[in-house]
Amino acid sequence: DYIHKNSLMKEVENVRREIQIFIKPPFEDSQTMFVTLDKTVIELIRKIQDMLGYEIAHLRLEFTDKILENNRTLASYDIKQGDSIVVEKIGNVEVSQIKIFIKSSSGESQAMFVNPSKTVLELIHMIQKKLGYEIAHLRLEFIDKILEDYNRTLASYDIKQGDIIVVEKIRNVEFPQIQIFIKPLSEESQAMFVNPNKTVLELKRMIQEKLGHEVSQMRLGFADKILEDHKTLASYDIKKGDNIHILFRLLGG
Repeated sequence: DYIHKNSLMKEVENVRREIQIFIKPPFEDSQTMFVTLDKTVIELIRKIQDMLGYEIAHLRLEFTDKILENNRTLASYDIKQGDSIVVEKIGNVEVSQIKIFIKSSSGESQAMFVNPSKTVLELIHMIQKKLGYEIAHLRLEFIDKILEDYNRTLASYDIKQGDIIVVEKIRNVEFPQIQIFIKPLSEESQAMFVNPNKTVLELKRMIQEKLGHEVSQMRLGFADKILEDHKTLASYDIKKGDNIHILFRLLGG
């Protein structure tokens, strides 16, 4: 009995002893992680989420060509010091998600995973779903700057892993931006958010950035009129939901 008890105590000590393993994400270098063998696979997945910013629902772990089941311990798979665990992403998921924090005016923070290529508007939609805020009453701030251009990506504001976005709820205020649709010839319409006080030339520059069409090769048409570069969209009475057509200049014309 003494030998059996002693053996059992050693086994418990072994599974509680911290070991170094290596986590191998897709398309990235291996990362070192320290973990105890009494941890379950799902607990390891949560640690990987915190370290790499992946969504738990989109992760699967493999060891020696076996898929690890979430409820089993690492010890049950005979994982030892120096072993490598392969991380697989499943489903339609982008590898480059980052973890940011959404901070409300009350001071509470919520973690959120997002791809930096998402636009400000897409982030607002995500916040609406997660926190239940009305889009029309939301304004986002990052390092004391209002993220006012819905078309810009988070990356363009240099938002990175661990950054904090402040959500301000504003009442009875409409954002100056409206959604319009840009219709190139022989292509699908593209939604775009723009301030009606922008000039036609500024809109052309936005189209160039979004769709890649050269400003010098574009003319814009609305309600059977060719829009002049120096005039504002408001001066043409362009409103939410209107269609702007892109007409391309002929070479040499």
